[in-house]
Amino acid sequence: MSFNHKNTIQISVSVYFAAFAAAMLIIDTTGVAAIAFLSAILHEIGHLIVIILFGSPPKSINFKTTGMQIINRPDIDLSYSRDIVVCLAGPAINLFVFIMFYSVDELTAIINLFLAIFNLLPVMHLDGGRAIYCFLCKVISHHAAEIIINILSLAVIIPLTILGIYIFLKTGYNFSLLIASIYLIILFIKKR
Repeated sequence: MSFNHKNTIQISVSVYFAAFAAAMLIIDTTGVAAIAFLSAILHEIGHLIVIILFGSPPKSINFKTTGMQIINRPDIDLSYSRDIVVCLAGPAINLFVFIMFYSVDELTAIINLFLAIFNLLPVMHLDGGRAIYCFLCKVISHHAAEIIINILSLAVIIPLTILGIYIFLKTGYNFSLLIASIYLIILFIKKR
């Protein structure tokens, strides 16, 4: 499903994303999925606001099973400094929501804190990794920056996966960290 907003931004939603989101919202009776979904949307809106404030409205916004992807127009190239700000805007929104809801709704606060921390991990396909990559590109070559961020990514993904397996085996039911690790492994392999 795809549509344009004011003939400037194409918005597309994959069938798999819609089916996954609907299934999670229907299956989850605790409300956690709805809060997480809204928090993820706010996170992406943070990126979008900063991109627009920099005068660079995106070409398209794609909702996929691996998350929301904002595609910049080919005629606009953000500087590394601005790209760093864009990368950090999503986690900043989650941290803001964490602070605002800390004493009001603990669940919403914790979910947003988790989203901020997770997205700030130094893994290339997350905001933290992208921000580090952009910073490195300012001081060293693209190739060297890519090697460093790939090493950093593996240095985070491998122990995270081992910890996820350990927690799952220890508890017998808590597989959320393992799923997050598998997601990061898939992104790492897919984007190479």
